[in-house]
Amino acid sequence: MDDFFEFLAGMDLIDPIEGFLSTFRYADWAGAYERWGVFGIATELAASFTRHNSPIVCVQRGTGWSGVDVERLLTQRGVRVYGRGFAGKRLCFRVKRRQARWAEYLLERAGVPVVSGVIDARNITWAKNARETRGAVVPTRRRQRSGFSAAREMLQTFLIGGAGLVVVLFVIAWLLH
Repeated sequence: MDDFFEFLAGMDLIDPIEGFLSTFRYADWAGAYERWGVFGIATELAASFTRHNSPIVCVQRGTGWSGVDVERLLTQRGVRVYGRGFAGKRLCFRVKRRQARWAEYLLERAGVPVVSGVIDARNITWAKNARETRGAVVPTRRRQRSGFSAAREMLQTFLIGGAGLVVVLFVIAWLLH
């Protein structure tokens, strides 16, 4: 049955396109500009093209954690999840690079079997210690943003990310021409 689902998943064109576009949408444009100016934007654009700004996190399938459960666990705590898919016995998805350590900690803390590479080895120890001392209760989002700062960040991401996407589309059109 898994082979049939993998066959159907191979015909899915929406998730790969959404995953690719989301690497641009969730890129750290503002942070890159603050650190290195225009060169930072160019670096973030290259990272988006190569998907270096969105690590893949994989969890074991068939262990009581569905993809919906894992995504709900992360999104309720402020982690963006995109580029979903599965391969063999793994559910895989992408997260923002700047949220990868937090996502790994949350998954380890909740007892989700993470099978992708370790992002921060300290997370395993911290999550184990937290489970032993405070139980399986997973912490809530680290910081709550005010409505104004959240709206400002969304607008900033849209404007800068949208500009980055326009540049990407122009480069693709120029290459195809």
